Amino acid sequence: MQSPETVPEKPKETVEVSSAKNTSSATPTSSPTKSASKLKEFYSKNMTLVLVVCGVLLLLLILFGGYLIYTNFVKDSSGQPENGSDSEDTDDANDSEDGSDDTGDDQADTDGTNDGTNDGTDDGTDDGTDDGTVEDPDPDTPFTVITVTAETNGPSSMNTCPAGFSYFGHIRTNKAGTVTYYWQTSGGYVTEDRTLTFTSATTKDLSDFLILGINTTSSGWVKLVVKSPNSISSSNVTWTVTCPTPGNFAGQWSLNDGYIEITQNGSQASGVYKLRAVNPGEDLAFTGTVNGNSLYGSYTRNGSREDFTLTLAGGGTTLTGSNPRSSSWCGAKNHSNFASGCNFAGNWNEWVEGVVICNPGDDTLTLTVKAHYDTYAEVSGTYCNGSIVNGQMGFTTGYSWVYGTWVPGDTGIMYFKISNPYSSAQFQGHWSSGANDGDWCGWKNSSSMPNPCVY
Repeated sequence: MQSPETVPEKPKETVEVSSAKNTSSATPTSSPTKSASKLKEFYSKNMTLVLVVCGVLLLLLILFGGYLIYTNFVKDSSGQPENGSDSEDTDDANDSEDGSDDTGDDQADTDGTNDGTNDGTDDGTDDGTDDGTVEDPDPDTPFTVITVTAETNGPSSMNTCPAGFSYFGHIRTNKAGTVTYYWQTSGGYVTEDRTLTFTSATTKDLSDFLILGINTTSSGWVKLVVKSPNSISSSNVTWTVTCPTPGNFAGQWSLNDGYIEITQNGSQASGVYKLRAVNPGEDLAFTGTVNGNSLYGSYTRNGSREDFTLTLAGGGTTLTGSNPRSSSWCGAKNHSNFASGCNFAGNWNEWVEGVVICNPGDDTLTLTVKAHYDTYAEVSGTYCNGSIVNGQMGFTTGYSWVYGTWVPGDTGIMYFKISNPYSSAQFQGHWSSGANDGDWCGWKNSSSMPNPCVY
C-alpha cells in the first residue's frame, strides 16, 4: 500500500495548467477598451500637431500644382528660359532624372518660336503670301544669308527721255544678325555699303535704289550684292530705254526776253542765253538734254541754279517754253517769224487818237515780227488806216519796244511799249507827225484797253 505522498495529483495539475492557459488567452479580450482609451487620449493631447502636419502637406500639394501649371503653360507661352535653359519641352525638364536638359534640341525649338513672333514685329515687310520665316539652325551654325533677289518697281523699259527706274530687293537669312549690302549697275556704279539688322531667321524687303536721268537710247542692268556675313548676289535685273529722235535745236534764236544760241550733239545741248529784257548784257551759259522736241536745260544765275524748258513748234522754226520768270517763254529761229501771240506778233485791238476810222478800238492792227539774232527784230504790219513799215523791235531793262513808220496819209513815226514781255496782252504808245501827235495803244481780246493809253 502506497503512501499518500507518492500518489500523483493529476486533476489538480490539470486545473493549474488549464488555469494558466485561460489567463494567457483572456488578456486580448479585455485590451480594445483600454487601447481605445489610450488612443483617444493621444489624439486629444496631440491635435495641434496633427493639424500642423496636415496643413504642411496641403501647402506642399498646392505648391507642386502651381509649379506644374507654370512649367506647362506660363513658361511655354512666354518663351523665356527657366534657370538659364532655353528648354521649351516641359516634359523633358520634368522627367529628366539625371539633371540634363538636351540644350541643343531645346535651343532650336525656342528659336523657331521666337522667329514666328519677331517676324511680325521686326520685319514688317510681309508681302501677304509668304512670311519669309525659316527655322533657326543649331546655335553653332554661323549666321548666313540664304537668298538675295532684286526686281524693278514698275516697267523695265521706257520710250521717253529722260527716263528712270526704281528697284527693290529681298534678303533672307538663317538666323539673327547684321547684313552688309550694296547696289551695283552695269555702268560700274556702286552705292555705299548699307546695313540691315535681322532679329530672327526671316526675309526682309529693301526699297532704296533709283536710276534717274537716262537721256540716251541704251540698256543695262542692276543687281543687289550682299558683302557680309557671306558673299552672295541677286540675278541681274535689266532695263531698256529708247529715246525719241531728238529735234533740231541747233542755231540762233530770238526770244521775247532776249536771245539764245544752241549747240547740239545728239541729245546733248549747250550754249548761251542772253537775257536782255531783264538785265541787258547778262549772258548765261547753259547745258541741257534733248528729248524728242523738248530741251531741258539749266544755268546758274546770281549763284543759284535755274532750270528751263524749250519746245519746238511751227515745224521747228518757233519755240515755246518756261523759265523761272515765266511760263510764257517764246521765240523764233533766226530769220523766221515769231508765232502769233509772242511779244508784239499777232492781231490787236487798237486806239489811234485823232484817226476817227480807227475808233472805237477794233481788231484792225496786225504785226509781223521777224527774228534777227542779237539785234533788232524786223517789224511790219497793217493798221486801220494804212501800213507799218521799217519797224524794229528791241529790249530795254524791264520791257520790249517797237519803233517804226506808219503810212499813208501824214507819214509819221510810232512807238509801242510792252511792260511785261512775257505777258503780251497790252501795249502803250503814241504817234507823231510833224507838230502833231497822239495816243496809240493796243490790247488783245482777252484783255482791255490800257490806262493810260499813251506812253
